[in-house]
Amino acid sequence: MNTKFIRALIIINGILIPVFIVFVLGSVILEEYENRWANKTDLEVYEDAYKNNKNNYEIRYSSPNKIPNSINYYVAV
Repeated sequence: MNTKFIRALIIINGILIPVFIVFVLGSVILEEYENRWANKTDLEVYEDAYKNNKNNYEIRYSSPNKIPNSINYYVAV
């Protein structure tokens, strides 16, 4: 009787523990994935930084450069 009882407990624990671990890991990963996309957009970050004067970013363009063997030009950012 004792051996059958222990065998049944091992089987039940062998089924329940992996299911519990998968559930917990899945919920943690899902929460992190949702939080990643809940972040502010680049424009909102830029506006906040501009308001706080902590990080003022600006885009600077160089003068137009001629593309070799072409009549076109490019501008480096």
